[in-house]
Amino acid sequence: MFAAFSYFSPLLTQVAGISHQFVPGVLTAFGIGALIGVVVGGRFADRSVFANIVGSLTALTLSLLALWAVAGIG
Repeated sequence: MFAAFSYFSPLLTQVAGISHQFVPGVLTAFGIGALIGVVVGGRFADRSVFANIVGSLTALTLSLLALWAVAGIG
């Protein structure tokens, strides 16, 4: 998790063109989203572990495809 923070600043500033002053806000939003994801994921895992795994992998795949599409790399 914490290794991701190392990549966010260069990705946001060099690839996305966001100003350095907005990086802390984006990191805060990421942290809040991660907290919500842990709470919601835990509740879904209590109901069905397999469905949670499939849903998590699907969401990860979609988010990585979206990142690839908007980053303009490749």
